Amino acid sequence: MKHAVLYLILLTITAISFTACRQHEDCPAFDETLFNDWFPYETGVDYSFVSSDGIREVLVIDEKDFTKAYSIDHGTKPTYTAKCDVHGEMRALTDKDKPNKIGMRLQQSQVFAGIKSDYVVLEFRGSKQILLNATENTLGGRHERGSTQFSTQEHHSLDVNGMTYNTVIQITITDESEAARCGLKDIYIAKGQGILGYRSFPGQREYWKEQ
Repeated sequence: MKHAVLYLILLTITAISFTACRQHEDCPAFDETLFNDWFPYETGVDYSFVSSDGIREVLVIDEKDFTKAYSIDHGTKPTYTAKCDVHGEMRALTDKDKPNKIGMRLQQSQVFAGIKSDYVVLEFRGSKQILLNATENTLGGRHERGSTQFSTQEHHSLDVNGMTYNTVIQITITDESEAARCGLKDIYIAKGQGILGYRSFPGQREYWKEQ
């Protein structure tokens, strides 16, 4: 009887110790604030861009993928390795049967490998990855880890086709070989509008969002 009682006590202590050593982590849901403020796109809607000589290209968001809140049970030390990964992504897919459809991938990383991150990745109309600052859910200029093949300029306001847009970021592809490869020289992003317009390369043809 004495041995049975001791065995139960040891078993209880072991169970409590095992539970205490288990590592549990709650990962937050993706915060959509920046996307809602800067890129208020709806899935399946046509966003048209028209050049001064009447050429039309269309952006359609086909997919959205936002991390939902989840939990990680790491197990017991020292075996756990999983880390929180929180991001949101929008994708406009190209279609070989619709040559005027623009491809785009937009991703905001908020937590990567358990560490808070602060950037947005943009791939637009065949461009390489463009990294922009996303501190405190506000879009900014080129991120320090971004390629030196492009530069950014922030405009307090910009007049386009008789309309004034506030808080505009201009992305310029400064590397001529990259500009020639993707056919782009400038991209304009306006708060509340998403992609406002872009300038092709060569030829410098301007396309602006149809309102």
